[in-house]
Amino acid sequence: MSKNILLLCLLCLLLLPLSSCSLPLGKERGLFGRFPENYEDPEDGFTLWMPANMRSQFGINHANVQKRIDACVSGRYRGAPYTWPNDDYKQLDENTRLYAYYEYYDEKVSANVDKLPFDRTLSDSRVRYITVFNTTVDKEGLIMGCKYWRFRR
Repeated sequence: MSKNILLLCLLCLLLLPLSSCSLPLGKERGLFGRFPENYEDPEDGFTLWMPANMRSQFGINHANVQKRIDACVSGRYRGAPYTWPNDDYKQLDENTRLYAYYEYYDEKVSANVDKLPFDRTLSDSRVRYITVFNTTVDKEGLIMGCKYWRFRR
């Protein structure tokens, strides 16, 4: 009897990391099932639209994603034509559409450990980051504004 209880506890401990990583949190309908489709930060009111069927534009490196973030924040895209009209969008009013897409990249992260016990070596790990972009476009197809949110996946 105690062996069965011990095996059950061991099985639960082994399955715990799998269940917490692979299952969506709650009943969210947005990106990866982890976020609400219409995300709003309660602290500062920041909003972002993240539909579940949103596509990735690029699978590129950190420097290229950072260039897009900088262009978005500085307003360099404002007034330029939106060149990806097949992206997911929602109609805000008769003159404005909100487009959504995401980009991802992997970053090598060092563990910052000098030496592990038993002469084992530690390799660097990779961390995946996702950056979601929302672009507001007028009826002529020109970009009116852009915002983003970067998070660790």
